[in-house]
Formats: sequence, C-alpha cells, structure tokens
Amino acid sequence: MGHTENEDPCFWPLFLKIALSRFAYTFAMLNRSGIPIIQTLEITSTTIGNVILSKTIGEISKNVREGRGLADSMKGSERFTPLVTQMVSVGESSGTLDSMLMRITEYYDIEVDNTIKKISTYIEPFLTLFLGVVVLLLALAVFLPWWNMGETV
Repeated sequence: MGHTENEDPCFWPLFLKIALSRFAYTFAMLNRSGIPIIQTLEITSTTIGNVILSKTIGEISKNVREGRGLADSMKGSERFTPLVTQMVSVGESSGTLDSMLMRITEYYDIEVDNTIKKISTYIEPFLTLFLGVVVLLLALAVFLPWWNMGETV
C-alpha cells in the first residue's frame, strides 16, 4: 500500500484501523436505517474523519453509481484491507452486509486497543528515563547553589 506525503507511515496503520472501524459502523447503521447505498457512501465519506479514505469512498460511490458492486469497487482500491473487502463481498452475496460490517467494526476496535497498548508499552521506558532526568536536573538546581555557598564560607 503506497503512502502519500500527507500520511505518517509510522502511525498510518493505526489511523487506517480507526477509520475502517468508523466506516464499517457508520455504513452499517445507515444501511440498517434503509438509506440507499449511494447516499450511505456519501454520508460516510463526510463523517469518517480521514481525508484519504474519504476520497477513496467517493471513488467507490462513483463506481457503484455506474453499476459495479460495493465489494468489487473496494477491491480496486488500495485503502481497504483484504479483510474488509472479503467481509463486504460475503455480506453482499449472502444478504448479511450489516452484520458483516458490525463484525469488521468489532475486529478493528479490538485491533486499535491492542495497538495502543503496544505503543504505550514502548513509550513507558522513555517516559521513565525522561522523568528521571528531570528529577536529577531539579535536584542539581537545588543542591548546587548550597554546595557553592558551603565552599565560599
């Protein structure tokens, strides 16, 4: 999957998981409400909170207007993971698109939680080291003047 200069390659997978979870949840809720798929895609693209994925959803919406299936349109995009395209394909063919999208949401919510926990475990040692250096500097700032006064007396 190629990255543009606007994407942060370090955190892009996390942002993609969050955006895909939002997409699946919003799409499922709108589809359950009886809103047509084209309108659902348009609403979802404006509420997803990810500009890159919004553009991709706009392209998918255009393809659906031209008569292509939702899953086929997603497969042509690099932004949707194989998991999402396969689940949407199964949901379209079996008539259970809403439940498949909710499963995608649940899966990516768990993935986001796990990724954030993993990132926090990597950050903890650096925070501990940083706080140790700050405490050391504060202690030196307090005690060095006392030691200098002791030498002058």
